Amino acid sequence: MRKSALTIAALMLVSAPAFASDLCTPHAQNEWMTKEAMTAKATAMGYEVKGVKIEDGCWEVKGKKDGKRVEVYFDTVSGEQVHSK
Repeated sequence: MRKSALTIAALMLVSAPAFASDLCTPHAQNEWMTKEAMTAKATAMGYEVKGVKIEDGCWEVKGKKDGKRVEVYFDTVSGEQVHSK
């Protein structure tokens, strides 16, 4: 039983990083919108931005919207929202 639980946990850790990378199209870094531009865009979309960083090829914005905590992923060039949780 313990061995199968460890196997499942290991598989979850290995597969998790691939999730965000599947969401965003890779772009050359010199084409990316700036962190400030992404923050401004997310704010204009109604997000109360707490943090912005690159995560697996996407802009990851953490904050709140409508009083709920959110984690939203955006394309690094277009700023198009590709996923939220």
